[in-house]
Amino acid sequence: MRTIIFDLEIYGHHSEYLIHLMSYIKESKFDKSEYYFVVNSSFKEFVEAQYGKCDCVDFLNIIQIDNYESEYANTGGYVQKSIKTYKILDKYAKKYGAEKVILMSINIFIFSLTIYRQSYQVEGIMFSQFTRMGVSGLKDKVKYSRKYIQTLLLALNCSVKKIFILNDDYSCKWLNKKINKDVFISLPDPIFKKNDEAKVNIRKIYNIGEDKRILLHFGNLSKRKGSLDILESISHIDNLLRKSVCFLFLGKPDEDIISDLKRQILYYKEKYDINIAYNFDFIPYREVKCIFDQSDVVLLPYKNPEASSGVLGHAAYSKKIVIGTNIGLIGDLIRKYKLGILLERVDPKNIGEAIKESFTFDKTECKYDLYIEERSVNVFCKTLLST
Repeated sequence: MRTIIFDLEIYGHHSEYLIHLMSYIKESKFDKSEYYFVVNSSFKEFVEAQYGKCDCVDFLNIIQIDNYESEYANTGGYVQKSIKTYKILDKYAKKYGAEKVILMSINIFIFSLTIYRQSYQVEGIMFSQFTRMGVSGLKDKVKYSRKYIQTLLLALNCSVKKIFILNDDYSCKWLNKKINKDVFISLPDPIFKKNDEAKVNIRKIYNIGEDKRILLHFGNLSKRKGSLDILESISHIDNLLRKSVCFLFLGKPDEDIISDLKRQILYYKEKYDINIAYNFDFIPYREVKCIFDQSDVVLLPYKNPEASSGVLGHAAYSKKIVIGTNIGLIGDLIRKYKLGILLERVDPKNIGEAIKESFTFDKTECKYDLYIEERSVNVFCKTLLST
């Protein structure tokens, strides 16, 4: 079946997932003429810089969209972006005679797929599903209802055959029952067992003493990820503990938080003489495993716990304690596999208390190996590419 795999994003898990699929198709000796990857105009350049030389990229049919198409798709509000991105997808689907398209993120297409009909099958990964949203006030109720209706209309499109949700059997079963249609499928968020990681010494790079426990906050830094709350937790830990840790912030901050982050880092360093290191650039993929291996605790005080987290997978692969929210999908995963410490509430005081608890946390009951085994790259690719 002629299939287009479509993703115009390259940062974070986007390029990671595409590389997994490309490698799987090549190694499985699938007919490469049946697969076309429509990707960002800078995809090949980005992949080589972050991952090194990848034979699968040269082997497969990689179509990089034009720069003007990238700019076109990224202008306007959500509705405009949805329609514009859909038009780009539809153009390439028809050009290459696609019988099926796999959308590596279906979210941007939700509106357009409810108003347009397709001559090809549509499958895609849905992120931040509404099923685990906290609903406490009118605003939350309106948002929940809107997302419910959008998801229902999307699933009722007869061309949409599969909607994948990462790591969430519960939501898939609940949604399929609600719409009386088996379209939602749980997809394991893949954990790649890397064998070509770059050897970096983060203590040397960031001037962290050997006597310091490294508290890592990794990935997209934002208010919803609790990045500022982590800094504010410094005022809730005692002086002896402050002298024994280093907070390490690695990743790209949201634009609306970067100035606050820098200001608060400076403030807490000066007030408490505490070790805080950071790098606000995109971290090369080959360095990720090494960074997690050398850290002691991974901080995940996320405020939108309905979504899955690749950072949780990296932490489990390196067998590190996580501190995360008590609710939602992330809370369920931490609880089920005993991956770390759960926060009663995501606030500075609770984060500070959890950091103190991490010093005496017993990892003997942590089910790291089971968590990794159930989320292999092969299972991810096989599930996504199954007919």
